[in-house]
Amino acid sequence: MRYVLALAVCGAMVAATSQMLSSEAHALQQSQPEGSHMSANHGWFFLPPGGTRDADTTRTGRRITVKVSGADTEGAFVVLEVRTAVDSGPSLHLHHVENEWFYALEGEYDSQVGTEIVHLKPGGSVYGPKLIPHTWHDVGETPGRMLVVAQPAGHMEAFVKDLETMTPAEMLVPGA
Repeated sequence: MRYVLALAVCGAMVAATSQMLSSEAHALQQSQPEGSHMSANHGWFFLPPGGTRDADTTRTGRRITVKVSGADTEGAFVVLEVRTAVDSGPSLHLHHVENEWFYALEGEYDSQVGTEIVHLKPGGSVYGPKLIPHTWHDVGETPGRMLVVAQPAGHMEAFVKDLETMTPAEMLVPGA
């Protein structure tokens, strides 16, 4: 009897969640950034090359594009594509809330987490947990590109909008 009741409750929860997600997906589809597409039925979306989930489509020449936004994941995580200039990177810093994972797509990076420094080439990755100082530096001969995943999404999207206004030289200066 307990199993039948549990199955009935689970079935009701699945049906309610499905209906809720379908209506939320429809509402999200109505406010999608230009160039992206979201299915009203399943909550999935598509981005063309160079596309962003950032609602501000007026900015051009982006170094950082939002591939999966915090709004897409109910704040669980955000995925960013970061284009980097040779000899650039943030100063050593830490986050109180977000964990970060860095995956090199193009170029080469020296990445520090705590006191350890690793060299990343395309396909390499490093994880920087919250409360542990970390940084990366583009040490390649050509500009690089990486994916950054922050979990939870926190304030990361607002932070990267501020970063977009800084020059690579300003990114090297602590407190800039």
